[in-house]
Amino acid sequence: IGRNGTGKSTLLKYLASRRVGDKVGFSEDVFVHYVNQEVTLNEEQEEWLPVDVVLHADVQRRLLLEELKELESNASGEGDVQRISVVHEHLDSIESSSAHARASQLLRSLGFSEELASRKMKQLSGGWRVR
Repeated sequence: IGRNGTGKSTLLKYLASRRVGDKVGFSEDVFVHYVNQEVTLNEEQEEWLPVDVVLHADVQRRLLLEELKELESNASGEGDVQRISVVHEHLDSIESSSAHARASQLLRSLGFSEELASRKMKQLSGGWRVR
């Protein structure tokens, strides 16, 4: 579709986070999920549990939560209050409150036992890390 460095992945991330959805006419019932193709973890992420990695991979939810945190700490006017309401609506529409339970179920579906799911990422083999 395009050469390296032309912004394909960035566009997909923006679509998943709905940063461009209003401008291109996405319906509220259309969801875009972006999944990284590689597992590259920094030192902090190596200490995470698999469920934390799954939750972090939900780009739309993560970006909405980050935006909400920023808005709530710096809200200064009616526009911010309205945007906070919109962000809450988006979080509700993607069922953000059940994300942890759904991530845990996904891991079980991929074959993670409770013992494997309780290991830090750095303790998992390459095959388990990619799952």
